[in-house]
Amino acid sequence: MLGYRCPDNSPLLEALQGAKEIDIVYSGLEEIMVQATRENWGFANDRHTSLRDACLANSLNKLA
Repeated sequence: MLGYRCPDNSPLLEALQGAKEIDIVYSGLEEIMVQATRENWGFANDRHTSLRDACLANSLNKLA
């Protein structure tokens, strides 16, 4: 904490907690899903097709 050390029995330590592992995982998953949605939405708009068809075509392009 920038050069200051709280005593081990300080009640302030309860409020100082980092992110839990599950929060970090959810944050990463959200970023992946947002990026995938943007990519598929752009794919659908560029090809004037439905989002469902764009997702399928985009995924098949990635596999090929």
